[in-house]
Amino acid sequence: MKAFEGYWHLGLHDAIITEIKHGALSPNYKEKNYRYNYLTFWIDASDATYDREVKEITFCNFSAASATRGKRIEDYSRFIGAYWMGDTLREKNGKYTLDLTLSCKKKGGGFINESIVLEFQQVEVKR
Repeated sequence: MKAFEGYWHLGLHDAIITEIKHGALSPNYKEKNYRYNYLTFWIDASDATYDREVKEITFCNFSAASATRGKRIEDYSRFIGAYWMGDTLREKNGKYTLDLTLSCKKKGGGFINESIVLEFQQVEVKR
């Protein structure tokens, strides 16, 4: 399988998502690989089991859905403070699918695992 450059091969288990931003972009249709939206996770990987260098991951031309609920995700705020438990990356015809498992804080206390299916075309990883 061909992985994108910068992929966290060893894993981000126990890294914490500290901030999330997403939105639309004004695409430049003259470019071959124009970007029309983005989703950025800021990561505190200081306590990650393996890859402690990742600081920020930006997915472009993305869509995200809850694997457990089957609905598109509109509100990402519940993932702030979540622990990155694991992921599986697949690539097909230049498009990527990341199956992501996060351990999110529940309103009443404690944590619950939530699975997300994130489809995207481009990614930038800052270390």
